[in-house]
Amino acid sequence: DRLAKLLVRRVKATDGTIDVTQADLAQELGVSRNALGTSIAELQSLGLVATSYRRIQVPYQSALSAWITRRQQIDSLLE
Repeated sequence: DRLAKLLVRRVKATDGTIDVTQADLAQELGVSRNALGTSIAELQSLGLVATSYRRIQVPYQSALSAWITRRQQIDSLLE
């Protein structure tokens, strides 16, 4: 969830492409590079992001935002 929220914030100022390394994102979020890779892989498998060298693309920001909302609703039900 934290990664998705960060990506939504960053992509708002772009055309859907964020120029950043995964290592930089991991450091910003305070997680390991491996943990970040797992989170990105999940988002990729859902078609919410695509990655390339030093770049993350968010083709449908609204879909990523909707995914975040659904996750938050699920989390609140589990509390």
